[in-house]
Amino acid sequence: MDRSNNEEKNNNVILLIVIAIATMVIVVVGATFAYLSDVVENEATANIGGKTEGGSDMFLLDAGDILSLNVTYDNFGINTGDQTDSTVASVSLASGKENITHKYSMYLNVINNDFEYTSGSCYYVSAEAGKVNAQTMEECVSGGNLWARSASEEEYSCYQKDASTAINLDKMNNNEIVCDRYENAIWAKEAIPELVLDLYSLTKDNTEASCIGQDNKGVCLKASGSIENTSENECIDGTWVANVFKAGKCYRFSKRVDITEARADKNNKYEIIKSKEITSSKEADASDYYLATIRMINLDHDQVINKSKLFSGNLVLSIVDEDVKPEQ
Repeated sequence: MDRSNNEEKNNNVILLIVIAIATMVIVVVGATFAYLSDVVENEATANIGGKTEGGSDMFLLDAGDILSLNVTYDNFGINTGDQTDSTVASVSLASGKENITHKYSMYLNVINNDFEYTSGSCYYVSAEAGKVNAQTMEECVSGGNLWARSASEEEYSCYQKDASTAINLDKMNNNEIVCDRYENAIWAKEAIPELVLDLYSLTKDNTEASCIGQDNKGVCLKASGSIENTSENECIDGTWVANVFKAGKCYRFSKRVDITEARADKNNKYEIIKSKEITSSKEADASDYYLATIRMINLDHDQVINKSKLFSGNLVLSIVDEDVKPEQ
């Protein structure tokens, strides 16, 4: 066997592999930059930055990583807690020769989401029970009726609540699948937040001890969406949300957005922050840091409908250019 010929063939194969990999990298990078050039126009879905129109300051946006959540029978159930995925986003403004203020907004861009509300109640309806002319869940429920469907229906409709009788199911069996087993029954859905985006803001605490403390620092989130600065023991009619210490930084809960049935094909940008001001001075730059967490909340009933679902999305930071204002 001619060893020199074999070595030459091996070298040629290696060279072809290297060329193929290099070509693939060029194609992928080229496609990535082509995508960003279409998307980023004054928005950040990745780390971008540039001088503003005045040319004397630098506005940097970092929207963090893709957020994704895959809930399965193995990772979600009784005593498993919530399922989460998080990313850190930041906005930085470096001034030049003058004090300056900019505004920015933050959105959640939904790429994929097939989660749905699993809270509700089971009702028996007679043959005479009529339906109400309502096109949305909000419109139906606000009229005191039931946004529901039977086992034979694919879509939800608005049923007269007065013509329905509740079927008592225990908490673990109070779900759509069990309800469908009853004859002439409908499952009435309730819009209790199940998949949410929790937004945390950076605090001045720089150690884990000062961030969390012995008394588990945090806030009390009420069902109305309001936040109370109280202790965990005093958070009776709300949900306690503790501070988070991550990568040497302390974050405090500031907002929850219900995205349970947010869909990519229906107004897929969901507003998180609207036109927030950031101001830098000649003496110091300014930065805002956020921790964004997608959370699948573990409720006290069997959420079997959502145990094979997937969410993916990303934050979008948008510069509000028309609101730039130099300060004297």
